[in-house]
Amino acid sequence: MKVIGRMALVGSLFATVGSAAAHDADLVGIDPPSAAASMALPTGVTLREIIRMYRSKTQTHSTNFYWPENGHKQGWRLEGTLGFLSSTPFQDSTPLYSCNGPGNWNFFTSPDPDCEAGYHVGDYFIGHISKVALPGTLPLYRCVFIWKGTDWRHFDTLDPTCEGSVSAVNDGVLGHVFL
Repeated sequence: MKVIGRMALVGSLFATVGSAAAHDADLVGIDPPSAAASMALPTGVTLREIIRMYRSKTQTHSTNFYWPENGHKQGWRLEGTLGFLSSTPFQDSTPLYSCNGPGNWNFFTSPDPDCEAGYHVGDYFIGHISKVALPGTLPLYRCVFIWKGTDWRHFDTLDPTCEGSVSAVNDGVLGHVFL
């Protein structure tokens, strides 16, 4: 399993990806007590793993905490983990939302509940992300590029250079994810 960006792989990966349990679980593949024991988490944090998916036909990336129903039939493939958010609010955190637009197949995450004039996708609320750097966290960057000369495409990464993509531009830090 690939880890997106610079993060070290944590725990066993995605044993339940694609199942109903994975959709409903706050944490896929990692035991919360053992993950929490390895770092000092802020009060109120309930870890939720986030994953990045890719659909080659439309060069679309999507970040979420679950695998979509019929994901493989729709052309999605799992790229890897981006770390952990919290399913519950905690001090110095902000909600992160799943959005789309402008145009079709431009999935992106945003702390803006109005999706930056785009529209909400699926379960919409992904989790709470730390607004400040804490021990055991890394920044989560949002990158953007133009596909076919007109269509925007965003993707989240732990790499400030947008994974070396020549056409992608770092759109800023969304917050900090737990490892």
